[in-house]
Amino acid sequence: MIPQAGAIAFRSASQSAQVLLVRSKHNPHWIFPKGHVEPGETATQAALRELGEEAAVTGDLVGHVGVLDRSVGADVQRVEYYLFRYSHDVSSGEARLSRWCGCDKTLQLLPSEEAREILRRARPLMEVFPPRADDHSPEG
Repeated sequence: MIPQAGAIAFRSASQSAQVLLVRSKHNPHWIFPKGHVEPGETATQAALRELGEEAAVTGDLVGHVGVLDRSVGADVQRVEYYLFRYSHDVSSGEARLSRWCGCDKTLQLLPSEEAREILRRARPLMEVFPPRADDHSPEG
């Protein structure tokens, strides 16, 4: 079992939440930032680190939203997903192509039903947050 952690970052817009996606390293799919949990690191810490490294943003932890297991060759990756409310941009040398999308558009772009189900679980948690003055509203 390969432990990984993923981050679903959102920001509140005038009508609904927007979700941050990054381009996968290995194919042209849009995905949530994720990666290996390093020794001595919790899954929550790893998710926040991956959010900064891959998407060049940071956020405030809202909570755990689910687990996704997937086979990669002979191994199984177990990804613990956490929801973060966007706080601000950070600098990152690895930042990938990213985009903010409404939840419905995000559901269309995600490559797997399992990832879409994780977002469906996170969506009600996003909707309790009103827009903040520093949240950006244009959809990407």
